[in-house]
Amino acid sequence: MASIVEKHHDTDVLETCSKTLELLCTDSNAIFTRCDVARSTLIDMVVNKYKEAVDDWRSLIEGVSCSSGLIYLEL
Repeated sequence: MASIVEKHHDTDVLETCSKTLELLCTDSNAIFTRCDVARSTLIDMVVNKYKEAVDDWRSLIEGVSCSSGLIYLEL
């Protein structure tokens, strides 16, 4: 799931992943513990990517280099 979420940005794909994960992470499911760990890991990954994107955006606005290595100049 993590590799799908990391590679795809299409809303339909991400929605399908979230619904699949929701079904797998039910308390009555025998693999609930493994799914719960995978869900937590996936959430951490998405939050970290979001924070990086916000940092890059702020750097773009301020006119300094960002994590992608590009340097943006303030006009």
